[in-house]
Amino acid sequence: MSREVMSAAIRGAQGFFKEAEESLAAALKERGADCEVGFPETAFYLPMAYSLMGIEATKLADLETILAHCREILP
Repeated sequence: MSREVMSAAIRGAQGFFKEAEESLAAALKERGADCEVGFPETAFYLPMAYSLMGIEATKLADLETILAHCREILP
């Protein structure tokens, strides 16, 4: 049973990752790599990426680095 649960979790993560890649590609095409990302009126970057990976994401191009790291660890 646990193998089935883990397989389902991995498939779900792969689906979310694919969706993130497609969304980023569309955003890059529409707005360009220098488009700023963040939380307006705060000092935050993308909190989980910053806390877990130490990567500050201030522009769309920075998100490519985050997705590349995720690609490496996703089975």
